[in-house]
Amino acid sequence: MHGSIGLRSLALTAIIAVAAVPGSVGSAHADEKISLDYDFYGNGIRVLTLGFDVMLSDGGYHARYKLKTKGLASIFSKGTTTAISQGKVRTDSLLVNEYFAKIKNSKGNRNLEITWGNGGQPKTNRSYDLGRRKSASIKAVLKPDTPDPVTSMLESMMFDAGRPCEGTRVVYDGKEVFQLIYKYIKRDIVPITANGWFSGPAHMCQLTYEPVAGLSKKKKRRLKKTPIQPFTVWMAPVKSPMLGRSLLMPVRATGRMKWANLEIFIRKGSIAGSPLVPAALAQK
Repeated sequence: MHGSIGLRSLALTAIIAVAAVPGSVGSAHADEKISLDYDFYGNGIRVLTLGFDVMLSDGGYHARYKLKTKGLASIFSKGTTTAISQGKVRTDSLLVNEYFAKIKNSKGNRNLEITWGNGGQPKTNRSYDLGRRKSASIKAVLKPDTPDPVTSMLESMMFDAGRPCEGTRVVYDGKEVFQLIYKYIKRDIVPITANGWFSGPAHMCQLTYEPVAGLSKKKKRRLKKTPIQPFTVWMAPVKSPMLGRSLLMPVRATGRMKWANLEIFIRKGSIAGSPLVPAALAQK
């Protein structure tokens, strides 16, 4: 993406901000819809919205997110990113089958599709050429079970709320492979603010983005000179009627991008048509 505020950079920020860490998944016994909406503020001005919708069923999941620039950000880099992922729900993880992403901005449209199966590396089809060097670097490190960003976000909610912010998660978005590294900070309370809708107990965590493969030489040099600073993320346990236990939801995040101080708030959220209900925090 191009412009002072790149949509791709904002998309990466969204992935970082709402991702979470490994745990265990309970079995689903009925359909349950989860809807989450987030606002991103750069230096106090709303620049991006993120909508994340999920349908869980007894044997599978269908998840979708849509990122869209807002306000001043649209002047510099107007665009949207839409992504869809579907797969199976297992007792301790998700098994992704297919991921589709469409990026639309002033430069045109770019699509990509990733499919998993047969025990080999995920197969990626793009409407554009990634380049030999980038493709080779991805192929050298990509593993068969590396999830896409949407699946990673969904797993972040379905993981065991008793073990938040532990370990490292590797993600593949069709263009890059990167790691999300977690560190637990403390138990905290998220207050209601002018921009934030949720209030209640949450785990305060540190989340660091680390590129692995698929970067250009220019971006490698830039990140080596000025690495992306860790984000602070608040993960709140909320009750799931279908699973009969708590899910871990990202409800707030703060960090620094090249162009601004960034704050991310959940604007609204629901499970099975009802507003999110805070649950008790697990001991750490």
